Amino acid sequence: QVLAMLDHPHVLRLYGAVDDDENVCIVTELVPGGSLFDLIHTKPLLRPAVIVIGGGVCKGMTYLHSMGVIHRDLKPGNLLMAAVQSPAGPQLVVKVADFGLARVQDSTRTMTGGIGTSQYTAPEVLRSERYDSKVDVYSFGIILWEIHAKRLPYSDMNQMQIAVAVATQNHRPPPPPNCPAPFWQLMQSCWNSRPAERPSFPEVPPPPRSSHGTRFLLPPPPSSPATFHPLLCFLDLFPASF
Repeated sequence: QVLAMLDHPHVLRLYGAVDDDENVCIVTELVPGGSLFDLIHTKPLLRPAVIVIGGGVCKGMTYLHSMGVIHRDLKPGNLLMAAVQSPAGPQLVVKVADFGLARVQDSTRTMTGGIGTSQYTAPEVLRSERYDSKVDVYSFGIILWEIHAKRLPYSDMNQMQIAVAVATQNHRPPPPPNCPAPFWQLMQSCWNSRPAERPSFPEVPPPPRSSHGTRFLLPPPPSSPATFHPLLCFLDLFPASF
């Protein structure tokens, strides 16, 4: 029901649904480029931070929040990568997906706590307190960390240990190696223990400009379309130390 009311280029599009006694399924647009998780952990040299910070996640989440929708399970595996045609050529687009835990915000009641994936879940959710759309901003901060660290958050802890450490000890990941200061500051701002102190998605600052500018375009595909994978052709816009 949540997905049916959404229409935005950075949100997965729903085309139809079947719900009867024997079959429950949905039909969505095809997004063949895999997920941000795939990029981070199998193609680290592609600098997937550019995709996230470049606007896709923030634009999609700004739209969701403007519609009163909280995602509640924002993580790299739920961010899908696509390549779309533009006047300047193919361009990467990130789409927010998987709305199984999403719901319309209700400020009059305490929404369900203890949900989502512990690595990305805000402490107020883990503590089953009242919360709002800033829980998605917290998740975004952890996603930024995973992009730069190129490993899973809290990889040395199990789900219960993570939940306890984040909810009761204000535990957060350490600075990623070679992470530019503006990105580390943004991460810390997004996962602030006080939700009111976290930025909203429209307030998230743009990335620093690279020497190549900030258009995230793909080069023309090779002569054999069968071997073309748009994500493998993503331009490396940042220096090697990024």
